[in-house]
Parts: sequence; structure tokens; C-alpha cells
Amino acid sequence: MPTKISSVLARPTQRPTVAFRPSTRGLRASAPLQSSPDLHDALRSRFGRQHGGCAPPLRFSPRPTYTTPYGRVSAYPQGVKFRIEQKFAASPSELVNAFCDASYIAAMAALPDLGAPVLEDQQRKGGIVRQRLRYSFHGRLPSAVTRVIDPAKLTWYEQAEIDTKKFSSTFSMVPDHYQRFFTCVGTWTLTADGASTQRVIEGELKVNSPVPFVGGQVERAIVSGLKTRLSGEPKVYADWSQTRA
Repeated sequence: MPTKISSVLARPTQRPTVAFRPSTRGLRASAPLQSSPDLHDALRSRFGRQHGGCAPPLRFSPRPTYTTPYGRVSAYPQGVKFRIEQKFAASPSELVNAFCDASYIAAMAALPDLGAPVLEDQQRKGGIVRQRLRYSFHGRLPSAVTRVIDPAKLTWYEQAEIDTKKFSSTFSMVPDHYQRFFTCVGTWTLTADGASTQRVIEGELKVNSPVPFVGGQVERAIVSGLKTRLSGEPKVYADWSQTRA
């Protein structure tokens, strides 16, 4: 007897039951998982009960940082990289001692763009010298940059740890007013080159600006100012060393 359409529509619809089996991809177990409870226990031990045995939501892990005498700074700013080479008519020991001398730091006021550095703090322990210098930017900035950044507020301090025995240093720059947008870390080393000494400065500078393309312009302006300033430092050292002879 043919089935009436009305009777078919009146029947309750039964959906097929599908057993959910979490993927074991990426799990490392010391023994094979034999049953479903074992699988769920492994998932909970890996991902935690708060996620119901599933992978937790993706989160950005914080950038690596390192501790300095004056706080923690990012180890990888991921901005513009720079490398500056200088050549001084002095030995590495003479030069590293000059970098820690207050009178030499004051003599660097003759250099352009970044203003005279101010020695705010210095601590000596064995062959390690920790010091903090304050700088201010006196160079020119594009008009697009000055709309969002006040040049008068481009001041920062450089905190450095100088190893007078290894003739090397690590440094970071911490801004006074734009802490969220400015990060710079780097190193320098001194290497004897006959009767002279070569200093190689390597670092990375990152400026995060809320306005597109402005951060890159500020980065290039600051790095250009650093290169211009440091290119004249060997002459400043030569003049300073003559006054102390």
C-alpha cells in the first residue's frame, strides 16, 4: 500500500549521531592512547581544562626583553637596522676610558644634530661601567612628522653597560615622552687596527606611529642624525686628547 505523504511528514526526523573525536595531531605521548578517556586526559593536560580539551585561542607572545640597570627593554625592536664604523687615533684601552670620562662626554657637545649629552649617572664595579646619558634631537624633521610629534619632546637617555676589559658595550635608548613609540637597542665593539682603533656600532631603531609612514620617516631622520654626529667624533676625540696631553 503506498505511503501517504502526510504520514511521512508526521514522522519525527532522526539525525545521525556523529561522535566527536579530537585530533591528536601535534601531541607527543610516552605511550599510545588506547581509549577516549586517555585522549581527553592528554588534551586537558596539554591545553588545560578551561579550554574544554581544545587548543587555546591564539595569543601574541610578548617580545623578548632584557634587563638593564635602569629597567627592561625590548631585545628585538624590529625596526630600521644601522651600522656605523669609526676610526680613532688611539688604542682600545685609551678609547674605552675616554668614553667613560665626564670631560670627554662634555666635549661631545661640539657634534651636531643631537645636542650635548648630559651624564646623569655612572656606576663602576670591576671592569664594568654602567652609565646613563641624556640626549635631545636638534635635527630637522619633515612637516608630516612634526604634525604628530613635537620635536621639543624628542629627548631620551642612553643607558649603557661598558666592559672596559673586553672593549665592548651594550646600550639602549629610552625616550622621555614617547615610550610607546620609540625603541632602540644596540652594541659597539673596539678593535685594534695597527696604531688606531676601529669602533663598530650596530643597532636597531623602531618608531611606532599612529599615522602611516610617519614612523619610518622619524627612524630615518634619527639614524641620519646619528651617522652625521658620529662621523665627526674621531676629530672631537683628537682635540680632547690634545688638551689632556
